[in-house]
Amino acid sequence: TYTENNNSFTMGTENVTLTAQWTANTYTIVFKNGSDTERQENVQYGDTVELNANNFTAQEGYTFDGWATTDGGTAVYADKANVTNLTSVKDGEVTLYAVWTPKTVTVTFSNGEGAVGGSDSVSATFGQQLPSALIPYREGYTFGGYYADQVCEGKQYYNAYMTPTNSDLNSDTILYAKWTAKTYKVTYMNGTTEVSSDEWTYGQSGSVLAASAVEIETGYKLAGWAKSENGSVAYAPGQTGL
Repeated sequence: TYTENNNSFTMGTENVTLTAQWTANTYTIVFKNGSDTERQENVQYGDTVELNANNFTAQEGYTFDGWATTDGGTAVYADKANVTNLTSVKDGEVTLYAVWTPKTVTVTFSNGEGAVGGSDSVSATFGQQLPSALIPYREGYTFGGYYADQVCEGKQYYNAYMTPTNSDLNSDTILYAKWTAKTYKVTYMNGTTEVSSDEWTYGQSGSVLAASAVEIETGYKLAGWAKSENGSVAYAPGQTGL
C-alpha cells in the first residue's frame, strides 16, 4: 500500500506506472513606497505577468523611475514591466521598492537690454545646489543677482556674487537679472573753486548747472562746462536731457 497526502493506493499484481502531476506555485508581489504598500496577488510561477502600474503619488520635484529589489537600491524593473518567476517559493512574497529620481530642468538667464557676458543657461536638479554660472555685465549698472520674477522682488536664486541656492524648480524656468543704476557725483568747478555739486543716476536725464547759479566775473559770460580743466565746452549752462 502506497500513501501520500492521505491518499492510499494498494498495489495489484501487475506492473503500474505512476505519473507525477505538478501544480505551479503562486506568489505575491508587494509594492512599497516608504510605509505605503500595494499587492499583486496570485501570480503563478512560470507565467509572464505585467507589473501593476505605479499608483503611489510622486513627491514634489521627483519622477517615478521604476522598482528596485532592495530598499534604497536602483531601479531594476520599469513601470508595468513584464516579469517572470520572481520567486519559486509557494505562497512566497517578493517586495519591490519604488525608486524616485529628482527632476532636472533647464534654467535660462534673462539679462535684459544692454547686458553682455554671463551664462546663457544651466541644468538644475531638484533639491541640489544650482550650478555655478558667470556674472553678466551692464554698463552703468550694478548686478544684484537672479530672481524668478521680472521685477526681482520674489525669490532670489543667485546673489550678486552668483552664489546659488538649492533648486526647487519643477519645470524649465527663466531667471531675471536685477540691475541697479549707479549714482555718481558731478562737481562744478570755476577755476580752483568748487561752485556746486549734484548726484546723478546713470540712465536718467538731468540738467547741468545754469549760468544764474554761478558768480561770473564782470565782462565775461559762462560759455558752458568742460569735462576737464581747460577743455572745450561739453555742456551748455542749464542744458537738459543728458
